[in-house]
Amino acid sequence: FEVPADAKKVVDPIPLKDMGRFAHEAVAEDAETGMIYETEDHETGLFYRFTPNSIGNLKKGGLLEALRIKEMPQVDTSNNEQSTIPLNEPMAVDWVPIKSPNPSGKETPTQVQGFEQGAAQFRRGEGCWYGKDENGNPQIVFTTTTGGPNSKGQIWRYSPQAETIELLAEPNDESILENPDNITVGPNGELFVCEDGPGTDRLIGITPDGNFFEFARNAVNDQEMAGVNFSPDGKTLFLNSPFSNPGMTLAIWGPFAKLNRNQL
Repeated sequence: FEVPADAKKVVDPIPLKDMGRFAHEAVAEDAETGMIYETEDHETGLFYRFTPNSIGNLKKGGLLEALRIKEMPQVDTSNNEQSTIPLNEPMAVDWVPIKSPNPSGKETPTQVQGFEQGAAQFRRGEGCWYGKDENGNPQIVFTTTTGGPNSKGQIWRYSPQAETIELLAEPNDESILENPDNITVGPNGELFVCEDGPGTDRLIGITPDGNFFEFARNAVNDQEMAGVNFSPDGKTLFLNSPFSNPGMTLAIWGPFAKLNRNQL
């Protein structure tokens, strides 16, 4: 369903069936093309792209596809059992359609349809965000919360212009990053990642050159933080603590250029 931010009254709950029937987690819209990218919170989930028939009007339907790594069809990207995916090496991709005869996924699950055509599997896709890298190129970044040899999580980057996907981070060390969830792109291309693991959860920053630093931690309780998002001018970082009692939304001001980025 779509909830318009500018709605002044209750809107009709129209299901967006063409966007897929699966365990939806997060979406990111490519501001230049209107394409929507979707993660799937499942141990054998896929990474999806939805091309609307009418940009900005999702109710008019469109085409749903799943990402395939060209040289590794049907690959399990988790690296849980073996080191299949290298770090920091862009891999060429294409997209396979989720369509007739089972576009709804009722008879054949959506992820099965994609996998049978060679789509890559991602271990519990979570946060997903559109932004620009340090060179101003568009990127879609997303997390897999239990990827990696120690199931501590992975961070991925899809580059729409190059049609490549890259494993950006896989620390396998809970002191650096543990079970990444929500993610956003900062104004200078840095990533900010919310943890959702046992114990104390943090907000971790990642610089464009791969340096991890601790930006914040939840010192109130052991609940996750979520909803990380910069204001349009890049001067305010919003962050939620949804499961605190009461739940909180925090606004954090810079100057972000003077952050302590000491490597974890």
